[in-house]
Order: sequence, then C-alpha cells, then structure tokens
Amino acid sequence: MPQTNAAYFSLAGSEWQPEGSSEQFVGFKAEGRLAGHGGCNRFFGSYRQASSLAEGKLALGGLGSTKKFCQDHMEAERSFLKALEKTVRYKVNVNSRTLFLYDDKGELLLKLRQSDWD
Repeated sequence: MPQTNAAYFSLAGSEWQPEGSSEQFVGFKAEGRLAGHGGCNRFFGSYRQASSLAEGKLALGGLGSTKKFCQDHMEAERSFLKALEKTVRYKVNVNSRTLFLYDDKGELLLKLRQSDWD
C-alpha cells in the first residue's frame, strides 16, 4: 500500500488525472460536488469524504454525464467512470501528490496525480 501522511487532508478544491491521460480528470468541488471529463463527455455528481485525514472512506454518487459519442474514447471513458462509481476508500500520498482509489475489496481502482488545486 502507498505511504500516506496522517495530516489533515481535504479533497475539496483539488483536481486529479490518471497517469498517462491528458483528457480525463476528476475535480472535487466545494460542498460535496464533483465534476470532470471522461475523455469524450463531461460528468458530474457528488462525493462524501468521511475522513479528514490522508486516507479514509470516500463515496462518489449520482454520476451523470453528457451523451456525446467519440468512438476512440468510449471504452476508456466507461472504464474511468465505472472505477469512480466503485470507489469506497482513498489514500493520498501528499509528497508525490498521488491519490489512490480502492473498491470495497481493497483492490486499487485508480491511481491519479494531482493536476490542480483551487
């Protein structure tokens, strides 16, 4: 498992991208809202960070998206959104600015790099 810092950490105001992707990202907004881009479509929803530490429970829900079709991006987009929907836990390595998202079995779903901070 990646090393984390036990200091306070809020996802609010941060934006993250999968390694190797310049088109996909997820942004955690204020008041539990999230928005992002899957590679073709914009998506939106809500999140609840149940810990104020660099690791804890994270619930993402109510994901919706625009409905454009981009043949070269649809499979990667579906995979990205599915991983977000399955997320129940997170860990942050503050030093490397990396966010790890896990499912209910502890399997790593996504490894994301911080790309922006409000």
